[in-house]
Amino acid sequence: MKIAHLAYSDGGGGAFKAAYRIHKSLRQLGQESSMLVSKRVGNDPDVYDSGSALGRLWGQTATYLDILPWHLMKVPRGDFSSLSWVSSGPLGKLETLRPDIIQLHWVCAGFMTIEQIGKLNTPVVWRLADMWALAGAEHYVGDDARYRQGYRRDNRPADEKGVDLNRWAWTRKRKAYAKLDNLTIVTPSHWLANCARESVLLKNRRIEVIPTGQDIEAFHPIPKPVAREILRLPQTGKFIMTASMGLDEKRKGVGLLLQALELLKGNGYQLLLLGDPPRHAPDCPMPVHYLGRLQDDVALALAYSAADVFVAASVEENLANTVIEAMACAVPCVAFAIGGMPDIIRPACNGYLAQPFLIEDLARGIETVLESGEAYARLASEARLTVEQGFSEAGQARRYLSLYEELLVANA
Repeated sequence: MKIAHLAYSDGGGGAFKAAYRIHKSLRQLGQESSMLVSKRVGNDPDVYDSGSALGRLWGQTATYLDILPWHLMKVPRGDFSSLSWVSSGPLGKLETLRPDIIQLHWVCAGFMTIEQIGKLNTPVVWRLADMWALAGAEHYVGDDARYRQGYRRDNRPADEKGVDLNRWAWTRKRKAYAKLDNLTIVTPSHWLANCARESVLLKNRRIEVIPTGQDIEAFHPIPKPVAREILRLPQTGKFIMTASMGLDEKRKGVGLLLQALELLKGNGYQLLLLGDPPRHAPDCPMPVHYLGRLQDDVALALAYSAADVFVAASVEENLANTVIEAMACAVPCVAFAIGGMPDIIRPACNGYLAQPFLIEDLARGIETVLESGEAYARLASEARLTVEQGFSEAGQARRYLSLYEELLVANA
């Protein structure tokens, strides 16, 4: 079976790493899988970019051009929004591969246009990393319910001004999707599947839930003293870990976590921050250790293993790769009970789900895990077991392969 995966990149962000892991696992199952990307970061010979310096330069230019209308029209842009009106040109290479199945992943930032999606004439499986496919230009919609109602002039949020670029993107999607006869939607979480079923754009499509798979060989528990020694961290004390591309990223809720930490000051805890170091140190009531943006799985496994609890304080989230990675390293997790978090975090079993968005309950959850005494070993063991049993990349690949085979039989 020939499978072609289309994604902006084969590594870096969580959605791109997830796409590559599916491709890699399918190869290990003996399938003829390949990837088409705009930004190639690995050295896998079955991952293709434009193949030329000029093509790579155009890919970078297309990423910039794709957001240009927001600036030219002076329209406020959300936390992250994609218009997908420029393409770095994957379809030419796609024709030479002649796949039996096309799997779409995160295809924005100038990788594919919405109109190109509508031209795919092979059975298409689209793994949603966020809400973009079912919304306007937004990747997460916040309180905006137009994805369930349709993007009309009369229901636009009152605080939005200027050209309605979200409505423009949504209208183009509706036209493009109407041309796809064989589109199957896959979501990593039940929350996102429910969003898709409620949406105007995808409610009549087949929608499946296949949890994100993790490399449980790369992400495994490392003894905390060893991990801390390698990372040059103190051997004593309890470490709270979180991850964010930026402290001001509202969706990731780092500000809420910092408020919760205020309630825990004086307990001797320390904070591990994974991601880009801030330009200005945050006002944190405890010592902070900046780990930076780690791309290597070995370094990431060390970082997670050094922590005693991982906190994902997101206010909107599909199912964070960081949570799966942390739990694979036997680190209990704490999060708000939103999005896909309840799919993996089980209170009193492998972590704690706080009531959205109560700072006091988030602090209570962190303290509950860190002060669990002899029960901590069971929480850590259950965290690892949860990933082994339901979130391994081998199990994920087998489920995708079964879906592909079913679609090809139905399409024969």
